[in-house]
Amino acid sequence: LILLDSLLQEKMISLACDFSSWFWNPKIWLPPDVDWDNFKKPKVLNNTMIEPENYAKFSDLWYPIPMALVVMLVRWVVEKWIFRPIGLKMGLRDNKRQLPVKNEVLEKGFRKSYKTITGKEVANLSHKTGMTSLQVDRWLRQR
Repeated sequence: LILLDSLLQEKMISLACDFSSWFWNPKIWLPPDVDWDNFKKPKVLNNTMIEPENYAKFSDLWYPIPMALVVMLVRWVVEKWIFRPIGLKMGLRDNKRQLPVKNEVLEKGFRKSYKTITGKEVANLSHKTGMTSLQVDRWLRQR
């Protein structure tokens, strides 16, 4: 049992190493003639020495992600509490999306082929429901 466990552990480690080397392949992530070892050496750029510890790190992503959430929250607040009331005072209408009236026959036809409903299918649905083709078309667009 211990032998089987250690064999399984070695296989998992080997699999993880293979996946890591495949995922971090420098041909995918880096420009030509650049390897991951290049980031372990200091570089000189515009007469300034850049040490490897000053390169960007994955932990630097902790700043932009919360800031993006803050920006999204600010946008929602400004749209809802500033721009919407201004637009309403200027005479714009507050149009909410109208959902169509429930109709099981049309719903079934919509689910069957909602991307490619042909004129024959619309005519068939209008005959089944007693609605005109225009009403069926409108229902499908609203859906």
